[in-house]
Order: sequence, then structure tokens, then C-alpha cells
Amino acid sequence: MTMLWDIHEMGYIIFGLISDYKLFGNQRSLDAAKRGADYIVKNWSVLPEGWENETNVGLHVAITGLDRTMLTLYNVTQDKRYLDFCLKQHVLKNWDPGIVIGRRNLIEGHIYGYMAASLAQLELYRLQPDKKLLGPALKAMNFITANNGLTISGGVGQVEIWTNDQDGRRDLGETCATAYQLRVYDNLLRLNGDSRYGDIMERTIFNALFGAQSPDGRHLRYFTPFEGDREYHNTDTYCCPCNYRRIVAELPAMIYYKTGTGIAVNLYSQSTGNIKLNNGVSVEKDSPEGVSRIIS
Repeated sequence: MTMLWDIHEMGYIIFGLISDYKLFGNQRSLDAAKRGADYIVKNWSVLPEGWENETNVGLHVAITGLDRTMLTLYNVTQDKRYLDFCLKQHVLKNWDPGIVIGRRNLIEGHIYGYMAASLAQLELYRLQPDKKLLGPALKAMNFITANNGLTISGGVGQVEIWTNDQDGRRDLGETCATAYQLRVYDNLLRLNGDSRYGDIMERTIFNALFGAQSPDGRHLRYFTPFEGDREYHNTDTYCCPCNYRRIVAELPAMIYYKTGTGIAVNLYSQSTGNIKLNNGVSVEKDSPEGVSRIIS
């Protein structure tokens, strides 16, 4: 529990087990996910006061993704202990550091950590609507769209940290941050239906995200500048290669969206979809012919 990044990795393993259960109904995966989450809940108190100063990494960065994992497990099991962890032990509602430009102590201004915590707050908002929970995500969107936080490629920040200088060189657009930008855009799009989130999502996917992969698909990048040489990881694992694979697996769920009156197409791509609407009606789209039909 007290080693840096261990909780971060445990959270992703648990989330993967939950996903296996949700997609394939594997009860053993869900049981394992609960054991892992129970261990974290039980032992959270062993983190000593001042742990952030010992690791020189802010808590919300060191446990990136954990709150979303706990909320997802709560949604699946309805076990209130996982919701209470976010509300009482970690106090997710009160998290609001603001946009910190440039690298600081505890790596404040870390985009990956910021967007992951914002995503968890958006998920919590669906369970307990409180406008306070929307604040950090909307601050990020305002910075990105109105204060030079976003570059033309959709990449954000230098060396993992918020910047507003439009520098497209060197360490632009950490792939981990890109993955969580897309999740936040998707969540806000589903929340209020504002198509501008879809526009930014498309820009970011086709440039910042896909630009992180080598042309042969074999290697992945930590950063995706649009000036300078491409530099790839020489291993298959690390935060950015792993987050790249996770978000690519989620892209099919960002093509079609249900609206109050029908269906919205967000990403234009070859696809097949079967979308259930109200009153038992489904709409099916076949590809590559692009034929759509209504199924009663």
C-alpha cells in the first residue's frame, strides 16, 4: 500500500477484472475484484500522514484511476462500502486543486491525474448530483478551449503538466493524459449533449491518440509532439502504452450516442451498431454498405 504506484496499478487490475465480469459474466473475476478493493479499503489507513511528501507525488496522482474503479464496482455490486470509500475515506467531493501551470512540488498540474479525478467526479455526479462535482472538469474544459490549453493536434501540456504556451515540440501530449481527456469529453458529451465535446474528441483521437502509435502498430510513444523526431518506448508496458491500449478498446463506445429523440453519430468510421431506443424499437447499422434499418 505504501510503495509509490502500487495502488495505481492495483486499481487498474481491479478495473480490468470488473470489465471482464461486465462483458463476459465471469463471476471469478468479480470475486477477485472485490477482494482487491476490500484490501485497499481495509488498509487505506496505513498510508502515513505526509505520505505525499515522502513520495514527492500528490495523492490524487499516485492513485490515478482508483476512484473510478471503486465507483464502477459500487455500480456493479451496490455494495455501499465502495461508494463510502470515495465519499468518506478519500473525500472525492472536495477535490478541486485548480489548473496549475508548470511543474511544481508533488507534480501539481499533472494532467493525467487531474483528468482522472475529474472523470471520477463526473461519475459520482450521476449518483449524487451536486454542481460542485462538475467544477474541476469544467475548469479544465475552459482552460483547454478558451485559454490556450489545447494545441491544434488535440495534445495538451508539456512533460505531463498543464501549459498554455502552444509549444508543439518535445514532450507535448502525454498519452496517458490523452486517454483521460477522451474519457472526460465522452462523459460531458453524454451528460449535456454539447457537440463541441465530440468535435474535440475527434481531433484528439485522429491526431494526438493515433499519433502515439508507430505506423506498423508495434510501438507506442510517451509524448506526441507535432514537431521533431518520433521517440517510442522500447518495452510493451509502462503507463502510456497501457493507457493507449485501454482507450483504444473503448473507442467503439464513442461512435453512437442515444439522444432524447433518437441517435447521434459522433465518429464517422466503418462500424456496425445495434442501438435500442424507447418502446422496444432498435436501429441497426450495417457496414460497409452503410445501410440503416429500424427493427421493431
